[in-house]
Amino acid sequence: MGGASLERTFPIGTGDIDVAVALKDYPHVLETLRRHPRVRNVEDLGTMAGCEFRIGTRWVDVEFINPRLFAGKRPPDDFIDYVRRHRSERPPATTKRSDGGGLPPVSSASMSYA
Repeated sequence: MGGASLERTFPIGTGDIDVAVALKDYPHVLETLRRHPRVRNVEDLGTMAGCEFRIGTRWVDVEFINPRLFAGKRPPDDFIDYVRRHRSERPPATTKRSDGGGLPPVSSASMSYA
């Protein structure tokens, strides 16, 4: 989900990783991240949390999406179910639409679940 998926094909993404987390797991995930040696700068803004995760020698921004903001009047974890059903495992194979217009359609990027 987010810029990292688009960045695989188009140079427009943010390079970060977005992860949707079930509301029931959200506090536990953040607490686990705070204790992990490859994670730094964990911040929770309520609707989204962020941190930096070390991969090799590089630090990558990771954002954890609290589903409450995206669920509207439905239960928060309905958003997680929606993402599971409609995610894509990889970006589109082509870089131009066959009709010559703009960017090809892109669905939600692959998600990781904590």
